[in-house]
Amino acid sequence: MTRLGAWLLLPFPVLSVGYLFAIRTGTLEPRCAPLIVLAALPAAALVGGVLGLRAAPAGAGGWQVGVIAVAALELLWAVLALAMVGFAIAWRSG
Repeated sequence: MTRLGAWLLLPFPVLSVGYLFAIRTGTLEPRCAPLIVLAALPAAALVGGVLGLRAAPAGAGGWQVGVIAVAALELLWAVLALAMVGFAIAWRSG
């Protein structure tokens, strides 16, 4: 699961920055749903990393710890990106 978890972490930063850029340029209307759906990828990687760490023998959890750390950072980015979208919604509503 850890290698799959590592692959789950790749698309989120690129897609979320692309979505925020599209909002900034006015191409898309700001909505929270796309970022919440995208945040499911690092959340799944986090859950998989924790489950893999619990199932790994003692001292063999290097991949899992890395996946957990990066997934936690990406979830923090998801919260910040959702705040940016919230500000964009508030800005457009006046």
